Amino acid sequence: MAGHDHDEIRRLRGTGQILSLETIIANHRTRHPGGQLLEAGLESEHGRYVYDLKFLGDDGVVREFEYDARTGALWHSEHEDSKE
Repeated sequence: MAGHDHDEIRRLRGTGQILSLETIIANHRTRHPGGQLLEAGLESEHGRYVYDLKFLGDDGVVREFEYDARTGALWHSEHEDSKE
């Protein structure tokens, strides 16, 4: 996950510094049903951990969502228009 090894991620989860990726995805799907997960990564941005998720929507648009890894709050989202 974007420069973080599995042991470090387990440590961060074990100490409560981040939520599990499974939790973030489940919460995301509650708010944004449908679509296919294309990519998931854990990054450190501006002094906090962020899960970066990319989904291909049922409408064919790729959307990127960034969630605060500690709280699960949506931090940022954007979409890429398909250009055919």
